[in-house]
Amino acid sequence: MVRISAPRFTGDSLLTHYKRAINVAYEIRSYDGDDDLVLDLTKSEWFTPASLVPLCVAYNKKVTNGTEIDVDLPSNYLMQEYLSQINFPEGTTDPSQQYSNSLPLCLLNQSPSSGAAENVSQKLRSLLKKEYDSLSPSARQGISLPIYEIVDNIDQHSNCDLGAVLVQNYGSKDFIDIGIVDDGITIPKNFENHSVDFDSDNDAIEMAMEGKVSTKGRGVDRGYGIKTTVNLVCEGLNGSILIASRDGTILQKNSTKVPRDYPVDWPGTIVVCRMSIPEDDFRLNDYITGIGE
Repeated sequence: MVRISAPRFTGDSLLTHYKRAINVAYEIRSYDGDDDLVLDLTKSEWFTPASLVPLCVAYNKKVTNGTEIDVDLPSNYLMQEYLSQINFPEGTTDPSQQYSNSLPLCLLNQSPSSGAAENVSQKLRSLLKKEYDSLSPSARQGISLPIYEIVDNIDQHSNCDLGAVLVQNYGSKDFIDIGIVDDGITIPKNFENHSVDFDSDNDAIEMAMEGKVSTKGRGVDRGYGIKTTVNLVCEGLNGSILIASRDGTILQKNSTKVPRDYPVDWPGTIVVCRMSIPEDDFRLNDYITGIGE
């Protein structure tokens, strides 16, 4: 067996968890031998959606292609229990319950005709309503909309074989993390397919985040679009969002965008959001009116 040893996952940094996860995911994706694999997570002390969702997609993609992968879990019993509760690494297409401060690790597979994305969206809507029942309807919609928008975009446009979503509520820290990953058509490739010019993959991602591309009739966007999601998360919910696609990675907090260059790419799209739990007087329409037109 070939062992892939993950670095120590710890702390809350979205960027650190993402960087470490895509490096491990790259090792899994790149392995082309005949032996089985062991994913060694024993050093890890803490996980976030930014680390778990890319690993889930890489794991399931490899297993689907015939490679057996065993997972050595962290030594921390609470981490073992958490991973078991959220169905890591296999995930589920039929989430039926929420756990303490978390929703299950949900798969968006395997073809548009399977209806998995629609099923997961409907189930997440129900689970989110239970999890945040004490919030006002507008505040609850503010949490839900980024998930539905990105899942819908994956379902309609990425043509992915596999995607996954994980929602984690850090109640004691007053923020929520969402990770959504697919292995489908990248943002830059989607622009290329629709004759949209851009200078680099980071440039393509930034154009999508800012809504600079006129997409009507091109099939690049639907619903409220990426711009609304970014505006809602970063401005309305005082959060941050990381979008990685092909060779590009951009992290935005509030109105500040920071392009990142990494030697490891992602053959699809990764979206990780961190957002504050909204107050009851939160007004969703303040962040979506006139956007996505």
